[in-house]
Amino acid sequence: MLLLRQNMINNQNRSEFDSIAHKYNQILNKALELTGESTTYYALNRINFLQKSLKSENCENLKILDFGCGDGKSSKLFEKYFKSLKYTGIEISENFVHLNKKKFTNTNYDFLHVDEYIPDSSFDLAFCNGVFHHIPKEERLSTVKYIFNSIKPGGFFAFWENNPYNPGTRYLMKKTPFDKNASMLSPKNTIKMLRNTGFEIISTRFLFFFPRFLSLFRVFEPYISMLPLGGQYQVLAKKNKI
Repeated sequence: MLLLRQNMINNQNRSEFDSIAHKYNQILNKALELTGESTTYYALNRINFLQKSLKSENCENLKILDFGCGDGKSSKLFEKYFKSLKYTGIEISENFVHLNKKKFTNTNYDFLHVDEYIPDSSFDLAFCNGVFHHIPKEERLSTVKYIFNSIKPGGFFAFWENNPYNPGTRYLMKKTPFDKNASMLSPKNTIKMLRNTGFEIISTRFLFFFPRFLSLFRVFEPYISMLPLGGQYQVLAKKNKI
């Protein structure tokens, strides 16, 4: 299991994310300037979208795993839509873990290095955003299994990735230092990977169609979320009860 955790992201990526942990948000906001929005806008809307996707489920008192939590910002944003949660952020970067523990002191939050956490099938919901394009292709399936084994039967996995069919997304990734050499995942390949691990696919939806200067049209996004044109996509999957 330790070998699996160490292989999820290669040593080059570990070193890269350790080196930029203190300025990660600054770098990402710089890349997003062309959209007119900040990282907070996108993070908040992902979580809002996820909560609406789970509208028929009880979204209170959940134990949530954030795989690849980065700067930990999502911990506080999750609390806006998921009441009385228990949040655990898992990271490959030791510097991110250290900074997050200092910054977020809520006793309902926990931040762990990936080498510290052993899957225990205890989480109601797992979430990841923009993580898998950094993971070597040969390690992706084993990483999904790692997440699958972290979720309790009947729990959900919200898998967010950048949409390779959106030219704006591709351009922004090339402008982002830690994304320019990433290997993007198509929704089709993501669905296949999740199914091969044992997940049931609940839905695939696309978000972030319009930059800020076209924000007037955002009111239509819920009605076009099945079109594969948004900047990101969410595959919502479920670990069925035995």
